[in-house]
Amino acid sequence: MFRRRGDIFSCYLLVGLLSFVQSGPCSFSFDENACKYNMVCHGKFSGYSWDYFSVNYFLDNYNYNSNSPTKCVNQTAASIYSIENVFPITLNFRDIDFSSNDQSDQFTVPGYSGLTENLIESLNISSNDIRFTPILTPMEKLVSLNMSNNFLSIAQLSNVHELPSLADIDLSVNNILEIQTIEGQYPYTSLRHLNLSYNYLVGLPDMIFDDFRLLESIDLSHNSIEVLSSNTFEGTRKLLTLNLAFNRISDINTSLFRFVNLKELHLQNNRLVELKANEFENLISLQYVDLSFNSIAVVEKNVFWNLLNISQIDLSNNKIQVIDDELFKNTTTLKTINFSNNNIKRLPTDLFKGNDIARFEIQMNNLEGSLKKGTFNGLKSVLHVRLDHMHIRTIENFAFFGLDNAIILLLNDNEIENLSVNSFKTLRNLAHLDLSNNKIKHIQFETDDLLSLHELLLRNNFLSYINSDSFQGLNSLLYLDLSNNNISRLYSNSFASLKSLVNFEIGNNPLVGALEERSFDGLSSLPTLDISGTLLTVIQNNSFEGMIKLKNVNMSHSNIERLQYNAFAHTGDMDTLDVSYNMLIEFNLNNTQISSLTKLLLNNNFIKTISDRTLLGLTSLKEIILTHNKIEHFSVNSLLDQIDLNFLDISFNDKLAFNANIVKSSMYLNKLIISGLEPNISLIGLGNSSVAILDISCSKITNVQKLHLNELKRLDDLKLYKNNIIKLEVGAFSDLKSMRFLDLSYNKISYIQPGVFKDNILLHSLNISHNLLTQIQFGIFSGLVYLSSLDISYNDLDDLKGERFYQLQSLTTLIADNNRISTISAEDFMGTNLKKLSIGGNPLPCEIIVKFKQNDVPFELTSLRIDEHSAENFEGIVCNVNRRKEVIGATDRRTIYGEENKMLMKIRDILLKFTENLPLNNRNDNISVTVKNDLSQIKNITSKLEKTLTDDNVKLYNATNTIADENRKTNDLLEKMLRILSYRPKIITTNPTIVKGNATYENLLSYVNEIKQNIEDRLKERQNVLNDLQNDIAQLHSRIEILAMTEEPRHERLSKAQDSSPATNSGSMFTEVCVAFILIILLCFILYKLYKKKSIFKRRLSISTRVLPGNMENSDL
Repeated sequence: MFRRRGDIFSCYLLVGLLSFVQSGPCSFSFDENACKYNMVCHGKFSGYSWDYFSVNYFLDNYNYNSNSPTKCVNQTAASIYSIENVFPITLNFRDIDFSSNDQSDQFTVPGYSGLTENLIESLNISSNDIRFTPILTPMEKLVSLNMSNNFLSIAQLSNVHELPSLADIDLSVNNILEIQTIEGQYPYTSLRHLNLSYNYLVGLPDMIFDDFRLLESIDLSHNSIEVLSSNTFEGTRKLLTLNLAFNRISDINTSLFRFVNLKELHLQNNRLVELKANEFENLISLQYVDLSFNSIAVVEKNVFWNLLNISQIDLSNNKIQVIDDELFKNTTTLKTINFSNNNIKRLPTDLFKGNDIARFEIQMNNLEGSLKKGTFNGLKSVLHVRLDHMHIRTIENFAFFGLDNAIILLLNDNEIENLSVNSFKTLRNLAHLDLSNNKIKHIQFETDDLLSLHELLLRNNFLSYINSDSFQGLNSLLYLDLSNNNISRLYSNSFASLKSLVNFEIGNNPLVGALEERSFDGLSSLPTLDISGTLLTVIQNNSFEGMIKLKNVNMSHSNIERLQYNAFAHTGDMDTLDVSYNMLIEFNLNNTQISSLTKLLLNNNFIKTISDRTLLGLTSLKEIILTHNKIEHFSVNSLLDQIDLNFLDISFNDKLAFNANIVKSSMYLNKLIISGLEPNISLIGLGNSSVAILDISCSKITNVQKLHLNELKRLDDLKLYKNNIIKLEVGAFSDLKSMRFLDLSYNKISYIQPGVFKDNILLHSLNISHNLLTQIQFGIFSGLVYLSSLDISYNDLDDLKGERFYQLQSLTTLIADNNRISTISAEDFMGTNLKKLSIGGNPLPCEIIVKFKQNDVPFELTSLRIDEHSAENFEGIVCNVNRRKEVIGATDRRTIYGEENKMLMKIRDILLKFTENLPLNNRNDNISVTVKNDLSQIKNITSKLEKTLTDDNVKLYNATNTIADENRKTNDLLEKMLRILSYRPKIITTNPTIVKGNATYENLLSYVNEIKQNIEDRLKERQNVLNDLQNDIAQLHSRIEILAMTEEPRHERLSKAQDSSPATNSGSMFTEVCVAFILIILLCFILYKLYKKKSIFKRRLSISTRVLPGNMENSDL
């Protein structure tokens, strides 16, 4: 059946393949090295004549001869056809749709017969979604077949037509569940290499490879094979390589006994638990075996005895605990052994005796106890020895005997406490020794044989002292790490023999007291010394004597209180000195010894004075950091010698008043940080300064003009954030024509005068976020033609009109998050170059953001904080924000108002004056004042209110809008005023009801209901009172508006009234005073009534009922 259908479809595919050549889907190239053609065909099968694939077609149309290099001519030509320059072909099918084929429509590849089929040497139909094995036409020269990366479920190792030369088949990365040969077909008896990796094989039938006796390699890795039997590989006696890695094999079951010629065996990443001798006894030719990543716990001692040619054994990442002393008996050819990541607790002595191991891995085990002599016998060719991350406690004398050529020895991360005197004897070639992260307390081993040692790491141990003999003889040492130990004292000449040392770490040790004279004598080649993180208090004279090449010293984060005058005597040309984070009160050194210093860090100390002599003679200084000290006096002559000073930081010395004359002589000063100083800062006198970066943040500055910034003609970057600036007026930044960056964030700016930035034509970035701006007026950004980034976030802006940004021709980024913006329009920004608009956290309807995203706007809509979870948002842009609630709660930003918004605040201040001296313990006495005093105080209030009412109607309008926000704050003050003005002893006419201790549930329930009804009634009455109060305020407001609408100002009207007749003057004044007085009396009466009702209600609540209102709605109460 298969033969018949195969012949029929051979005709179809014959015609199909011809179409590739005619219609152009096939291309070819010549491989000079292999002397063959690589042909690649794309597309689907369709009918055309096969003649187009003939050699004559290539000769006539593809200039066949010209593409054939002369060196390959006649070497591989098909002489049986007597045609010159005919070479083998590698045929590749790409992107051909075989996905619709099924078992009944088995197709033929390549589907033709004739001359060219005998030229095909390699056929590649990988990655074509093939689901069933195709029929291959007779191809006598076919050697290699690639069907990988398809959807085959059966590995068919036979064909309808004989393929006598086929030696290599790749069936990897398919869905193969079964291997089979079909009866009546021709098996691939010449097969030598079979790749079945990355499939779904679970088992292998017995004798499945019996027809393939020439097989040399089988790759079955990355399957799910669980069981092997003794007959699994029957017939494959010539096998050289077997790969069974990444399966589920738990037992080998003598399946390998016939592989006397096997050289490579891969069994890693399986489930083996035991290695038995009979499994490997016939593998006499085996050279490489990988058994890593199994669960092997038991290894029979004679398992490797017959492996006479073995070179590499990998047993890493298993569960081996015990190694037999004779495990490697007879393995004289062994070169590499890997035992890493097991549970081995002991290495037997003489384990490798008689071997010449070149690579030995034992790290990440549980070796414990002592390392003894003989442990490494037989490892003389090993160069790298890793014994790290284990539990070794002691190293005995001559423990490393046998490691004659070892260069690197890692013993870090163990539990080593004791090193014997001759621990490292015979290690004459050792260059790197790592003993870090142990428990070593003393260095007492002989160093005579460590003549080649270049690097010694002893960090994170328990070393308590270093003496003159500790490193005796280590003349070649270049790197020494003693950091993070318990060294409390350094003795003179401790490092006398380390003249070649160029890298030395000794920081984070509890060095206490004084650093003695000549503590580092001998370190004549050391350029950098780090002794930070110690408990040193004094650096004595000549402490660094002999360090003639010393450049950088770090003594930060210690307890240094004093540097003696000649501490740096006889040192090299110092470049950097870091004494930050100490307890220095003064800095007084012999500056002639450190005259080459370019960087001085003295920040975070307790220095109080910088005198004329502090920095005298340090002419090379370019960077000085004095931030976070206690400096009160900074001499104006202290920096006279620092002509080349480039960076000065004296910030956060809160008692220091900055004087511009301090840096007047520093002509090359580029960066000046004077943040956190006294606020009376003035830059007068710096007209010739080259300061380009100025930071005056956190300095409580209120008026920018008083800084006289116009002195700094070359200023490029100005930081004024976190100050108390209220407004910006013209002249604040005048003449700053070079300024490109300005940061005014975190201030209290409520007003910016138009034209304030008119001189800052080069301004590139402006940050005025976290302020109190309510609007952006026209003309503020006049002249800022180069401004590209503007941040106005966290203000009180109500709108974002593009016209106000029209003059910002270069603006690409506008940040307006967290304002009160409720609408935006794309048309507002037409004509600008805006690329990104950040608008999150505003009361902007989400619908508007959706429309922006859907429409093709020229800029990107985004947010400073993309929040997709905690609030209503669209693509992370928070919208529909209830700004009203945020404003009421944001007391840190809303309690400060400008002069034009303080009407209610003024009223509260007036009332506060009458109650601020009222002691709480005398409250009852004050309540019983006479009516006469009440009226007198009312008259005082009237006069003060009369004064405030002369403000314009705009102020009153703004004040009334904020009454709701200020209600809570004013309630307490109004209550105090009522107690003074309106109290009468007989206000309360009813006594509070008392709930007795023996009240029944019914009585309590009825009482609760009564209380509930009382509360509802009182709330209704209070709401009515509030409504009446609002009406009265509205009438008062109307009266003020009528008065304000007159043609003449009030003060002129009063002036004219004084010149008029006495009768008229008296009548007018009397009328106005009466009206105002009546209104005040009315207001006080309403407040009094409100207070009365509130007082009665409060006194009716007993202690037991004050906790009940929250449960009023509980039906089970």
